[in-house]
This record gives sequence, C-alpha cells and structure tokens, in this order.
Amino acid sequence: MTPTTFTIWDTETTGLSKAYDVPVEIGALITDPTLQPIRDIHLSCRPPSSVLPHPGALLTTKRKFSELMSRAESSYETISRFAQMVQAVTPTCFLTFNGVRFDDPLLQHTFYRHLHDPYVMMKGNCRLDMLSVVQLAHALGQGDLVVPKSDDGKTSFKLDRIAPLNGFKEEGAHSALVDARAVLHLARLLAGRAPEVWARAVRLWSRKDAVGKLVDGAEVIVQFTWDWRKGGRPCFKALHPIGPGRCYAGDIVCVDLGVDPADYTSLDPSELTSKITIGPKPRPICNVRLNGFPIVFNGDDPLVRNRVPVKAEVLAERARCFRRDTGLRDRILDAVDLSRDNFEEPEHPEQQLYSGGFYSDHDMIKMERFHLVVPEQKLDVVRTFADRRLQYLGERLIFEEWPAALPLEIRARLDAERRGRHLSFMECPWTTVATALEAIDDLLPDTDDEGRAILLEYQAYLKDFLHSQNVLAA
Repeated sequence: MTPTTFTIWDTETTGLSKAYDVPVEIGALITDPTLQPIRDIHLSCRPPSSVLPHPGALLTTKRKFSELMSRAESSYETISRFAQMVQAVTPTCFLTFNGVRFDDPLLQHTFYRHLHDPYVMMKGNCRLDMLSVVQLAHALGQGDLVVPKSDDGKTSFKLDRIAPLNGFKEEGAHSALVDARAVLHLARLLAGRAPEVWARAVRLWSRKDAVGKLVDGAEVIVQFTWDWRKGGRPCFKALHPIGPGRCYAGDIVCVDLGVDPADYTSLDPSELTSKITIGPKPRPICNVRLNGFPIVFNGDDPLVRNRVPVKAEVLAERARCFRRDTGLRDRILDAVDLSRDNFEEPEHPEQQLYSGGFYSDHDMIKMERFHLVVPEQKLDVVRTFADRRLQYLGERLIFEEWPAALPLEIRARLDAERRGRHLSFMECPWTTVATALEAIDDLLPDTDDEGRAILLEYQAYLKDFLHSQNVLAA
C-alpha cells in the first residue's frame, strides 16, 4: 500500500531533553505519493516561562533569546494548531530525519504536557525515518549518495552536511521548514536511485502491521542498524523471533543468532535478565520495536544476502534449537518481564509519559473538554481527571496560559516551584540558570561574532534574573 500523501516535518527546539524541552519551530511539507509538494506549514512560538533554552540550542538555530520571547504565539497555541493539522492530514506517512530517536518522542512529550493526545500522530498514520533509510542505502551501496566524514574521520549523516553534498541548494540549515525540504530532497534521490530500498521503506518498514506480519511469520529475520562504535559501521544481525512481549505486545522479543545459544540455554530467567540489561554487546536477547521503524528483512531477502557474518546453515541450526526448546522460549520471555520489573519509575510527572500507562477513555474525553471551555472553567475540568499526571500537568498549563484563572494560593505555589527549578544548583533533567551560564562560558571561546552576540545577550538576561531573585551570579 502506497500512502496517498507524505508529511515531511522537522522541529527546532529549546534543547535536547525530550521530557522538558519544547519545539519553538515546526516546519512541515505535505506532498503527493510521488513526493511533489502540495503545501507547506511553518509554525513558531515562544517557549513556556518554565523552560530555559539551552545556550547550545540558541547557537544551533542562530536565534537570540529576546527574539524567541517576542514571538506572538505561545507554545500551547502552536502545539494545539499542530495537533489540529495532524488530524487534518490523517491518513498520511510522516517522514522525519532522526525522528524516531528525537523528534517523535520530544513531540509526544510536548503533546502530553499540553494535554493533547500524545500519540495523535501514530493513529491512522505510518512513519518513516529517513536517517535510517539513508544509512541503509549507503551500507548497501545504493543511491549513489555522497556521505561526508566528520573532523575525526567518522562517517557523518548530519542533515546539514549530507543534503548539500548531494545537491540540496537552499540555505538556512536549522530552520525547520528548510530542513524539511532537505529531507524531501534526500527522499526523492533515494526513490529514484534506490527504488528497491525506497519501496520496502514505504510499504513495509513504515507500517508496524506489515513489519509485525513479517516478523511473526519468519524463522530468521535480518535487522539493520548503524553501529556508532569504532567510527560507525553498518550492522546486519540475524534474529530469531521468540514472540510478543507479555507486558507490551508492540515489542517482539528476539534472540541474536550471531551468539551461540550454548552460552545461555541453561540459564534461569533471573540469570538471563543480566544478558538483556548488562554486560558487553552484542547481547543475545533483544527487542524489535514495531513502533520504532525497525529495518528488518526476511532472512532470505536478496537485498541482504551474505550480509550477516555467520554461515546460513549455522543460523538455521540455531533457530531450530529455539523452536525445539519451548522451555527456553518461556524462560526468555520471563527474563524480559523481569527486566521490565527492574525499571525505576521516573521522579517527575513530566518524565512519566511512558511509564504511567495510557489514559482512560474518561480522561481522553475530559482532555478534549479542557481545550473547549473558557479559562475560568479549566481548573474544574482538571480536577475531574482520574490520572494524577493530568492533574499535575493541567494546573501548570493553566498557570502558564491563564494564570488569572487560578486561585492565588495555587498561583503562588506554582510560581515558587518554577523559580525553584530555575534557581536549582542540583543536577536536574532540565536546564537551570546555573547550567545555562556554565554552558555559555564553555561555548563562548569557540564561537563567531554572531554566536557571541547570542550568548552574551542570554548571559545578561540570566544574570539579571539572578539579581532579581537576590541570588549572586558567579
């Protein structure tokens, strides 16, 4: 099945924390099935007052802090508009560059913090990560892409370097819309020059149902990843699917057939757990995440013939070992369950999107109501949420957008919390004034005049903030 549209999107953000940083720019291109543009979308906003941008993010986007804070739309207004846009283009195939590892989870957390469905982009749509497709085409010698080397000699797939080397002419790297156009350029190149890879990407890897069918019916699958160790290199692993995870069916538990089963067949579940979570790689037990755009092939796919560094007859015999030993299969699934049981709950609600489970139907309905009612009624809606995460996030969203709608005591409590987070000298998962000032000191010596102006303006703002709070700046 070929999608009727592609939606290519990118973000520019306040930093790299998926749970705490937010997009300040979203660019999207909607194309037809042949990758011809239909229309584009560009959204920009100021960050919430609870979020201090990381200085490195300001340098990357070449934006002054004052320019960010002067933007007309709030984060809530922009994210709400983007959520509506997502619903309007569904069904579509979303294309990103490194989206599975960064943009997707960051945007899910941003939807979460703004009381929108965190998984709205996954419902009725498929998704494709062009970074993985470009890496695969390079590994297979298809697509004739020029791939740069970093200063230390490692293969580099950074979008702002690989796109211009392959004919992308538009300037403005690290503008969300320009970066989306760069991704479109690479997609067109691969669709024309590596049609077998592109066809599998669109019809197989972008669709978790198709990947699920392939994995479920295969004795041996080959998974492609890019191994960044030792300078970066392609990695093709032969896996034998054991079955869906008992706690989460979206993970297919597999064993790496490159590892001799004799090394662990006699272990009990608790001993097997260590093979998942600790010890040197490669680890024999791994997951194929259906939602993670896994690049997998049937074991006999001609595209990956002779790519696995283990003889086919050895792989087949090891797979038979697992098929015969149902007890071992059960122990492996038990070990995966034990490894999940050892997961430590994150401390802060902002970090609990995945660990806290899905929302109830009741809370989903109340979330929709929250966005419809007038500000004076929003706190009443928040108090009806059964999920405590939503109560916590809802109060803080009202404080950010409609503070006058909150009672004075709640406003004072949340204002004190915000100041406490900004002024903390502890190690925190968000950017504090102290860590921002330290980063500015580290970045200043190696930046150009434009970068210095950006950093010095932000430094002055942060020091003024400290003085206003009666805190001495270092």
